[in-house]
Amino acid sequence: MSIEALCRRVTGFGFQLLANDFALDARQHKVDRLSARQKALMWSRNPLNSLMSGNPARLVDYLTILENQEYSYLMRDGGVFQISYVFNGAEIERHRLCFHPCPFAITSRDIRNFEGGLLELIQHSFMDRLEDSVLMRTPIRFDFAPDQAAASHPASHITLNDPSCRVPARCPLAFDTFMKFILENFYSDVWEHPKIREALVFRQEVECLSQQDRTRAHLSWSHA
Repeated sequence: MSIEALCRRVTGFGFQLLANDFALDARQHKVDRLSARQKALMWSRNPLNSLMSGNPARLVDYLTILENQEYSYLMRDGGVFQISYVFNGAEIERHRLCFHPCPFAITSRDIRNFEGGLLELIQHSFMDRLEDSVLMRTPIRFDFAPDQAAASHPASHITLNDPSCRVPARCPLAFDTFMKFILENFYSDVWEHPKIREALVFRQEVECLSQQDRTRAHLSWSHA
């Protein structure tokens, strides 16, 4: 699949989430040329905004993501998806696929009963009682960076809670595989919706585990 076709799929899936009332917002994505062979896919964003965030995650990181709309999809419970790829020709050169759960317990009733956006709801309803309202939830980030591969840095890995935690993954993640993983584990109602499941198509990926990665506990899957 070309990066342009993937871009259309990523944007279209977000609109599917919106159409079925599973998301509060879904951003348009675009492809930028980096060099003669490299192209990048990301949501439309202000390049002056930083994508850097703390690890372990901080509350200010999440609030900044909302304020700057630094996301692909914003779910109804405040969970955030960030999807970005770099292709070299027709191949994935690297990716950053992140799910940032909301650090507050926000319900659909909260959204319905508040006249304003999610950031305003949080500032109005939660910020004055942080000790009682903040939930200790860690972002889940899938990275693929084969040029940085080393003994403690698998080419494809999942990062949890701390930058030193890089659990090997069997291959770079296709967009559809990433969405299935998050939806199955965090949004089972969304995953069970027939239109959402029908919108995802799975293909066999090329494995990239090193011999050392195979000796460690690692993430593996199949589409059989």
